[in-house]
Amino acid sequence: MSKIVNWEQLPIVLTPEIVWEKKILPLGKRGIYELCHSEGFPTVKAGKKFLISRDGLRRWVERN
Repeated sequence: MSKIVNWEQLPIVLTPEIVWEKKILPLGKRGIYELCHSEGFPTVKAGKKFLISRDGLRRWVERN
């Protein structure tokens, strides 16, 4: 983790761009999109967009 995240200030639903811009994960855009395709990562695909649950991401970060 590159910095401390105040989870409550984040939107309930995130996009990969928000995760990258806020530096929630120490990855580049490509790495975040690769995670979106991986099993167990809290994402839903809506059309062409990936939507990431804030609370699901928080639990995922705590486990990994």
